[in-house]
Amino acid sequence: YFNLVILVPIIILDALNWDYNTIWHGCILRSNNGITHMKDAWTGEFQDQVFNAALCYFLLDTLWMLISPKCVRSPGTILVHHLACMVYLYLVYVREEFFWFMGACLSVEVNTWFLIARRVVNKQGIPAWKLDLPLGFSLQIKFISICFYATWITLRCVLFPYLLHEVYSSWVENPQDTQLLVKLSMHSLFTFLNLKWTYDLCVSKLNYWRKVGGRSVDKGL
Repeated sequence: YFNLVILVPIIILDALNWDYNTIWHGCILRSNNGITHMKDAWTGEFQDQVFNAALCYFLLDTLWMLISPKCVRSPGTILVHHLACMVYLYLVYVREEFFWFMGACLSVEVNTWFLIARRVVNKQGIPAWKLDLPLGFSLQIKFISICFYATWITLRCVLFPYLLHEVYSSWVENPQDTQLLVKLSMHSLFTFLNLKWTYDLCVSKLNYWRKVGGRSVDKGL
């Protein structure tokens, strides 16, 4: 429950730094002349607060995993991820123009929140799409499940590869910039991890469906 609580202020503060009208019309619809880049939507109004909150979160979560590594399935992978995130935060600290990129990356914590909420529900052994549930509880777990998959696809599978393209393009224009090279390396790692986790998620769902399908066949015989 620690992450369910501590991620909320980070998500809210990060969300308050974006101009969603610019994102929708400039970055998605491309209807605003001259505004087509995601960084143009970053207002930076609360960027210092986001930076401090994110740094505290990664430090505390890393410390907790070192103390109790069994609290997650893959502590080694998560520790590497958190260390890379803190390198990112250092780059933001020394170069303020990277703040928008940090904000875009931190938006993935929305999916992390739904991931953890989904695991809390799953530990109760209740399938999200079970029909004979109280209406309020049924809507709650279905909402969490839908938001989990929607944000996973949007943020991990679409946004992060897009950001990788952005940082690669910046590095190609300035190949002597070592900080951009570090940034490119870190984001390549993030994107790889997201693709790996997406593959693991797909395999897990396929195995589950095969298992459920096998049970259904057994019951029908």
